[in-house]
Amino acid sequence: MDRYPDRLSTVAFILLLTVVSSSASNIVPYDEESNDVNLILGTQSCYTTPDGRDYTGTVSVTESGLECQYWSSQSPHRHRGFKPYPSLHNHNYCRNPDSSGDRAWCYTTDPDTRWEYCDVGNSRRSCRKRAGDIECYESYDAEDYRGHVNVTENGKTCQRWDVQDPHEHTYRGDDFIGEHNHCRNPNGDNRPWCYTMDPNIPWDYCNVCGEGPVNTHDNIALNKAASQSSLHHIRGVASHAVDGFKSTFYGDDSCTHTEIQWDAWWKVDLQYLYFVQEIVITNRQDCCAERLAGAVVRVGSNQYINSNTQCGTTVTESDASKRTLTFTCEPGTVGRYVSVQVEGHNNYMTLCEVEVFGHRECTKALDFVGTNNKVRITDNIPQMSDITMCLWFKLSVVAGEPHIVSYSVPGNFNELLVSLLNPVYFGRGSTTASSSVNGQDMNWHHLCITWQSSGGRWNVYNNGLLTDSGTGFFSGGSITGGGIMILGQEQDSLGGGFESSQAFRGLLTGFNIWSRVLTPIEVASVAGSESMKGDVVAWNINNLETTGEVNEVCVIIK
Repeated sequence: MDRYPDRLSTVAFILLLTVVSSSASNIVPYDEESNDVNLILGTQSCYTTPDGRDYTGTVSVTESGLECQYWSSQSPHRHRGFKPYPSLHNHNYCRNPDSSGDRAWCYTTDPDTRWEYCDVGNSRRSCRKRAGDIECYESYDAEDYRGHVNVTENGKTCQRWDVQDPHEHTYRGDDFIGEHNHCRNPNGDNRPWCYTMDPNIPWDYCNVCGEGPVNTHDNIALNKAASQSSLHHIRGVASHAVDGFKSTFYGDDSCTHTEIQWDAWWKVDLQYLYFVQEIVITNRQDCCAERLAGAVVRVGSNQYINSNTQCGTTVTESDASKRTLTFTCEPGTVGRYVSVQVEGHNNYMTLCEVEVFGHRECTKALDFVGTNNKVRITDNIPQMSDITMCLWFKLSVVAGEPHIVSYSVPGNFNELLVSLLNPVYFGRGSTTASSSVNGQDMNWHHLCITWQSSGGRWNVYNNGLLTDSGTGFFSGGSITGGGIMILGQEQDSLGGGFESSQAFRGLLTGFNIWSRVLTPIEVASVAGSESMKGDVVAWNINNLETTGEVNEVCVIIK
């Protein structure tokens, strides 16, 4: 989890908005047969579901001020999907029938604007909440929590926000948070948290209102940047698949539409790396559902989608007619890009909604704090004529000549090393090869290096993409086995000879070694999933020997 407030300027505490009542002219007479007293009296402006499907208040204007069309009317906008169901009746109040949208919405009376979302306030944990109870909160991620809980869910006392000990941070206890040690959510995380007074545990979540996390099934693709291989016409733009509106009728301006082409595709950029569990596609139903036959869903860190990991199975002819298609990813699938591609077909592609479910749950990593720290890999290193080495790292302090990997054997203390001296380079003995990767930009990097004895061919990959390659590096040789491998320092003697100026200070995780050269597709898969482990070194944070100021932390890689 990233504790630094990069989004401080854009994250505002969510305020409970006052629900604007409709004018008397918009309220229809009470219909005894409907038995919907709450709807008419407007006593159910409170709702508890995140998408507002249980909202039954009387707001009848959209966010831009347009008056809503009656659900029983077909003018000015004809619609097939939402007749006056029992939950709609003969009125024009904002609703979210069948969870068709991200929140409450309505067709509008403006002939040029088919539908819009409505401002009906925020969802609440309970509609029985006592007014003024600061120990509870209204928003589902608890950004508006203002209570006094100062102990984490694991019993750790919170560190004051205006104090930098035992954990340094960039929150200064200003007016945005306050000078206290109460749990807060200043960075839009899943729920309130705090730094702890335990030197070994930087931060922990808090339980407020006596409840745990609530954002367990959020659509993380909602309103993110989307693109597609082509555009048939303006009503089928790529963003329609992530606008939260799940109407299966193309005329509702709710679906995408490409031209006729081979292997048509659509993708969404989630902006950050997520653990992705499930993708749900809402398919067009007024016609053309069969166009999704052959569709493949992929998740990964590579914007070139064919290199990413497939989730679920390819859509068959028999499944293509379904309204909803669900794709389940393997545990540990990580990615920034989610794509849908109809492979091996020459046709249009239409998607009415693509929902992506996952979380930015933290990844266990090692935090190298000081200059007298190192980690020894306990796995036995065999002799190798081919090798692939991958890891995630993020430099925290730019100083000296930081080395991130050092492998030493008798007679050659630099049998293999990787340095973050800008740019990143690797070497064996006095032979080195430089890359174009800037490892000192304080950002997360997924670095993979491959080498093969035949021809001395080598490759460097950054975040799943090939950046550099060459030949003639230690051609015909092999990596000697039985040595000592150290992370975070350079060895000037076998298992020793460390210098503080060569210490790596930053975060490291996912260190794996294979005794073969991985393909570009495999490298992209490693960057997008924690499930692919090395056959020589398989990353296991519990199977390491640490020395010095090396702490186990949980981080969100982005």
